[in-house]
Amino acid sequence: MNARDRWLASFASENTRDLYEKVFDMFWSWASSRYSPPADVDPYDWLVDHRRAEVKPGVLDSLHCERIVAAWLESLAQTDLEPSSATTYRAVLSAIFGRCLPQHAGTLRLPLEPSDGVS
Repeated sequence: MNARDRWLASFASENTRDLYEKVFDMFWSWASSRYSPPADVDPYDWLVDHRRAEVKPGVLDSLHCERIVAAWLESLAQTDLEPSSATTYRAVLSAIFGRCLPQHAGTLRLPLEPSDGVS
């Protein structure tokens, strides 16, 4: 079982598991089409490793993931996604990053309220 499968299996609720998987897959599809991560790696493993490297002290671009997530969230406004669903997706993606590293070290540093009105 790979890290992504273990992570998804950690959720007691099948509904939660399905939602987190859906949001992660949507985000990954959008982000990977713009930022070219290696094709031969597990997306969840790669994101965890990338975030771990990004939050180390002294890293020059420590807000890289925040900019990508913010752009994805803005892109949701161009879809037919209901605002309440966009709010849920934002919360789920924030939780994914927050839980990807021990002691919530991967937590995104995003504003509490989006500037573009998309939650």
